[in-house]
Amino acid sequence: MRSNSTQNKGSRPMQLGTMETRPKEAGIARIQFGCGNKRKALPFRQGNRIVLPDNPQAEFFPLRDGRQFLFTCPDPPSSKKTPKGKRLYFGGTDETCAFLTRLIPQEPLAAFELYGEEGFFDSLKPEHIKNLEEELGVAAQRQGDIFVVKLPFSWRQLCIISVLDRQGRIVPKSVKAYPIGKTRHKLTGRYIETISAYFVEGTITAPHHAPLTLKGVHVLVQAENLFNPAGID
Repeated sequence: MRSNSTQNKGSRPMQLGTMETRPKEAGIARIQFGCGNKRKALPFRQGNRIVLPDNPQAEFFPLRDGRQFLFTCPDPPSSKKTPKGKRLYFGGTDETCAFLTRLIPQEPLAAFELYGEEGFFDSLKPEHIKNLEEELGVAAQRQGDIFVVKLPFSWRQLCIISVLDRQGRIVPKSVKAYPIGKTRHKLTGRYIETISAYFVEGTITAPHHAPLTLKGVHVLVQAENLFNPAGID
């Protein structure tokens, strides 16, 4: 839950044009500003190197004691008549690898300005997951851009509920290394897919992440406010 304490507000913007010392790393990620003669090229990651535009209007916000960060930069207009917007990137180190992900800026930035780091991370967590955490009194597990919460009933009970809800019985499918949606996460176990979530049990693997073993029925939902949910780093 978010706190209303003003002590949790986000740090003040650190514009590149006013920073005396620029960060050189975020965990194992090495940070570079500008790429050759393309000083204002859009952000990208190559291995453990994250290249950010050397734009004096860009803003850098350290998170998690410097292991992660938020970065904003002007959105290049498609034409001279198109006003510039703002792009938001979330990057640094997660587990043992560097990452860089573009986000939809409005809600995450507003949450960060009002509630600080925890407000920002809360803006990435799906409402279904937050509601279940509160109702069941548990904390969600995470692997990269997916969240899971264990449910207090069996597959048989879930199938009975589905009969009442859908006028038809749903049976879980057994799979091996099955891609979950359009993500890079793969499930070996069984699942049921719905419009808003997956019900899963088994082991989930993903590049650069430790395997996540789930015993019993879990709800799985991808993070919110991702600019390109199918292309998460």
